[in-house]
Amino acid sequence: KTSTGVELDVSRHLAAVELAKQYIDTTSLQWAAGNVTDGTAMGEGLRLLSGDMLEADLSEATVLYINQACFPRDVLELVVAKIMAECTKLQAVAAYPPLPALVESGRFTEKQQAGGSKYLKLPFSMFNYPTMLTVYERSLTTTPGIGIQA
Repeated sequence: KTSTGVELDVSRHLAAVELAKQYIDTTSLQWAAGNVTDGTAMGEGLRLLSGDMLEADLSEATVLYINQACFPRDVLELVVAKIMAECTKLQAVAAYPPLPALVESGRFTEKQQAGGSKYLKLPFSMFNYPTMLTVYERSLTTTPGIGIQA
Protein backbone atom coordinates (compact mmCIF):
# COMPACT_ATOMS: atom_id res chain seq x y z
CA LYS A 1 0.00 0.00 0.00
CA THR A 2 1.03 3.57 -0.63
CA SER A 3 0.02 6.63 1.39
CA THR A 4 0.42 10.07 -0.12
CA GLY A 5 0.32 13.41 1.65
CA VAL A 6 -0.06 16.58 -0.42
CA GLU A 7 0.65 19.88 1.33
CA LEU A 8 0.27 23.26 -0.37
CA ASP A 9 2.22 25.19 2.29
CA VAL A 10 5.95 24.59 1.74
CA SER A 11 6.90 25.09 5.41
CA ARG A 12 4.34 22.46 6.50
CA HIS A 13 5.62 20.08 3.81
CA LEU A 14 9.20 20.56 5.02
CA ALA A 15 8.06 19.94 8.62
CA ALA A 16 6.50 16.63 7.48
CA VAL A 17 9.75 15.67 5.73
CA GLU A 18 11.72 16.42 8.92
CA LEU A 19 9.31 14.27 10.95
CA ALA A 20 9.72 11.47 8.42
CA LYS A 21 13.50 11.70 8.75
CA GLN A 22 13.23 11.63 12.52
CA TYR A 23 10.66 8.84 12.92
CA ILE A 24 10.27 6.86 9.71
CA ASP A 25 13.96 6.52 8.91
CA THR A 26 14.27 4.33 12.02
CA THR A 27 11.78 1.83 10.53
CA SER A 28 11.67 -0.34 7.43
CA LEU A 29 8.90 1.79 5.84
CA GLN A 30 9.92 3.21 2.49
CA TRP A 31 9.23 6.90 1.90
CA ALA A 32 9.96 9.66 -0.59
CA ALA A 33 9.45 13.40 -0.76
CA GLY A 34 8.90 15.50 -3.85
CA ASN A 35 6.53 17.77 -5.72
CA VAL A 36 3.13 16.87 -7.17
CA THR A 37 4.34 17.80 -10.65
CA ASP A 38 7.70 15.98 -10.64
CA GLY A 39 6.27 12.48 -11.02
CA THR A 40 7.71 11.17 -7.76
CA ALA A 41 7.12 7.43 -8.05
CA MET A 42 7.76 4.58 -5.70
CA GLY A 43 6.37 1.25 -4.67
CA GLU A 44 4.72 0.73 -1.32
CA GLY A 45 5.27 3.27 1.43
CA LEU A 46 4.74 6.97 2.07
CA ARG A 47 4.98 9.85 -0.39
CA LEU A 48 5.15 13.41 0.97
CA LEU A 49 4.42 15.83 -1.85
CA SER A 50 4.49 19.60 -1.95
CA GLY A 51 2.07 21.42 -4.21
CA ASP A 52 -1.53 21.80 -5.24
CA MET A 53 -3.69 18.71 -4.74
CA LEU A 54 -5.62 19.77 -7.84
CA GLU A 55 -2.45 18.94 -9.80
CA ALA A 56 -1.81 15.64 -8.00
CA ASP A 57 -2.74 12.27 -9.49
CA LEU A 58 -5.49 10.93 -7.20
CA SER A 59 -6.62 8.12 -9.51
CA GLU A 60 -5.34 5.38 -7.15
CA ALA A 61 -6.64 6.98 -3.94
CA THR A 62 -8.98 4.86 -1.83
CA VAL A 63 -9.25 7.24 1.15
CA LEU A 64 -8.89 11.04 1.23
CA TYR A 65 -8.41 13.28 4.27
CA ILE A 66 -8.99 16.89 3.28
CA ASN A 67 -8.67 19.78 5.72
CA GLN A 68 -9.51 22.74 3.54
CA ALA A 69 -10.68 25.21 6.18
CA CYS A 70 -9.09 28.15 4.37
CA PHE A 71 -10.11 27.25 0.83
CA PRO A 72 -12.54 29.62 -0.91
CA ARG A 73 -15.82 28.20 -2.25
CA ASP A 74 -14.60 28.03 -5.87
CA VAL A 75 -11.61 25.90 -4.81
CA LEU A 76 -13.89 23.57 -2.84
CA GLU A 77 -15.97 23.14 -5.98
CA LEU A 78 -12.82 22.23 -7.92
CA VAL A 79 -11.85 19.69 -5.22
CA VAL A 80 -15.27 18.02 -5.47
CA ALA A 81 -15.09 18.05 -9.28
CA LYS A 82 -11.65 16.39 -9.13
CA ILE A 83 -12.93 13.72 -6.75
CA MET A 84 -15.88 12.98 -9.05
CA ALA A 85 -13.79 12.89 -12.22
CA GLU A 86 -10.60 11.18 -11.08
CA CYS A 87 -11.13 9.17 -7.90
CA THR A 88 -12.82 6.05 -9.26
CA LYS A 89 -11.29 3.81 -6.55
CA LEU A 90 -12.16 6.15 -3.70
CA GLN A 91 -14.08 4.50 -0.85
CA ALA A 92 -14.07 7.22 1.85
CA VAL A 93 -13.46 10.93 2.38
CA ALA A 94 -12.87 12.65 5.74
CA ALA A 95 -13.29 16.39 5.26
CA TYR A 96 -13.44 19.70 7.08
CA PRO A 97 -15.49 21.69 6.41
CA PRO A 98 -18.23 19.39 5.08
CA LEU A 99 -18.51 18.76 1.33
CA PRO A 100 -22.28 18.31 0.85
CA ALA A 101 -21.83 18.11 -2.94
CA LEU A 102 -20.43 14.60 -2.43
CA VAL A 103 -23.79 13.44 -1.04
CA GLU A 104 -25.72 15.52 -3.59
CA SER A 105 -23.90 13.64 -6.36
CA GLY A 106 -25.50 10.39 -5.20
CA ARG A 107 -22.06 8.74 -5.11
CA PHE A 108 -21.41 9.20 -1.38
CA THR A 109 -23.32 9.08 1.90
CA GLU A 110 -22.45 10.66 5.23
CA LYS A 111 -21.25 8.07 7.72
CA GLN A 112 -22.62 8.30 11.24
CA GLN A 113 -19.94 7.89 13.92
CA ALA A 114 -20.08 5.72 17.04
CA GLY A 115 -22.82 6.94 19.33
CA GLY A 116 -24.69 8.52 16.40
CA SER A 117 -22.44 11.58 16.13
CA LYS A 118 -22.33 13.28 12.74
CA TYR A 119 -18.64 14.16 13.08
CA LEU A 120 -15.37 12.33 13.65
CA LYS A 121 -13.29 14.29 16.17
CA LEU A 122 -9.65 14.62 15.12
CA PRO A 123 -7.55 15.88 18.06
CA PHE A 124 -4.59 18.18 17.46
CA SER A 125 -1.66 18.40 19.84
CA MET A 126 -1.21 22.13 19.21
CA PHE A 127 -4.84 23.07 19.97
CA ASN A 128 -7.14 22.29 22.87
CA TYR A 129 -10.04 21.53 20.55
CA PRO A 130 -10.56 18.90 17.84
CA THR A 131 -11.33 19.32 14.15
CA MET A 132 -14.81 18.01 13.43
CA LEU A 133 -14.51 15.89 10.28
CA THR A 134 -17.44 14.74 8.18
CA VAL A 135 -16.84 11.22 6.88
CA TYR A 136 -18.30 10.17 3.54
CA GLU A 137 -18.46 6.62 2.20
CA ARG A 138 -18.94 5.65 -1.42
CA SER A 139 -22.53 4.58 -2.04
CA LEU A 140 -23.08 1.15 -3.51
CA THR A 141 -25.91 0.92 -5.99
CA THR A 142 -27.32 -2.10 -7.76
CA THR A 143 -28.06 -1.98 -11.46
CA PRO A 144 -30.05 -4.87 -12.99
CA GLY A 145 -27.80 -7.08 -15.09
CA ILE A 146 -24.64 -5.35 -13.86
CA GLY A 147 -24.64 -5.95 -10.11
CA ILE A 148 -23.11 -3.76 -7.43
CA GLN A 149 -21.43 -0.60 -8.63
CA ALA A 150 -19.54 2.08 -6.76
